Amino acid sequence: MKSFVVDFYSKIFEGLKRISLFYWLQKLPCLKYNKAIVDLWILVNLSLSIVCLIVIPTSYFPLIYGCARLFEVIIVQINLLLFDEYRYKKDKWPYFITSFRRTVLLLIHNYIEIIVWFALIYRNSHDLFNIKNGCLNSFWGSLYFSLVTMTTLGTGDITPNTSMGTFIVIIQTLIGIFMALLLLARFVALLPKTKSMDEFEQ
Repeated sequence: MKSFVVDFYSKIFEGLKRISLFYWLQKLPCLKYNKAIVDLWILVNLSLSIVCLIVIPTSYFPLIYGCARLFEVIIVQINLLLFDEYRYKKDKWPYFITSFRRTVLLLIHNYIEIIVWFALIYRNSHDLFNIKNGCLNSFWGSLYFSLVTMTTLGTGDITPNTSMGTFIVIIQTLIGIFMALLLLARFVALLPKTKSMDEFEQ
């Protein structure tokens, strides 16, 4: 069944996907349809985020790249969840994923990468926050605050004191909720299908 809303957002997110660096890398003939490149891209970016947080936490280039990477991950995940299958079936192409197990593992890598890139953002913008306990201008302090924000625990020892700080926290919290739901849905797909003795469940 056609839906204007689905078509509208499908086109928007297809356009947004074209902004990402990886979209254009995949267009290279040597990389086209290569699943190993996707795996390598995710592993390299996770490693890069950790290295940037440890080695060059106050440089602008890693911060800009980190924000671009956050955008890319969210757009790719929204497309995977909502629109890729829709587009394929609309064009009468068969749609399948390589493996649910692989999808869950890559999603976990993306989840950790998002935490680390946000830690880098917090480390560079520590003056936007009230800090009762700890330090945002350190590897562990920024990683800790990013983790509690991503998991929506919010211990209250670090709070934003500016609208920009509040905006960053809201964005990460929304991403955290979305990624947790996505991880849960993908994980459920991995569970083995068992037979029930209940006649109404057969």
